Amino acid sequence: MSGAEPGTPNNWGRWGADDQRGTANLCTPERVAAAAQLVRSGERFALGLPIGGLDAPTYRPTTQHYMIMASGDGVLGQGPPNLNTSDDQVVMALQA
Repeated sequence: MSGAEPGTPNNWGRWGADDQRGTANLCTPERVAAAAQLVRSGERFALGLPIGGLDAPTYRPTTQHYMIMASGDGVLGQGPPNLNTSDDQVVMALQA
């Protein structure tokens, strides 16, 4: 299956039909080690955005947050038995 028109850049099938990593295949141990040598400081910063309170344009639906499973669901017999877990789903427009 091709994900692009003929002649346009794409990676469909580049690493075989059963590949699940895509371009992450380019992150070889040698490249990761070389990238680590480029670090100049240990400074870190968050790349996440707050989900709540984002104003979507009027032609876009607002961001929706659903609690799919809460940690107590298993105790109440509504989730996987013997599993203490939570699961959320976020639906939001990603086009920028």
